[in-house]
Amino acid sequence: MTRFEYTTIEISCKVGFTKVSADVDKLNLEFNKMGSQGWELVTCATIGTSGVSQQIYYTFKRPI
Repeated sequence: MTRFEYTTIEISCKVGFTKVSADVDKLNLEFNKMGSQGWELVTCATIGTSGVSQQIYYTFKRPI
């Protein structure tokens, strides 16, 4: 049976008056770094208030 290890990274969103954004270039760099180390994205979850996401948590796994 394949066993896995897991890790989670947190990305904070920029909350403006009319929109919420994240630095997509930074996110792509981080995802590519994780992928090159054998990590696979399995889920993401948001934390926020009043329907506005303030943090996004990405969980990755890789075989051990």
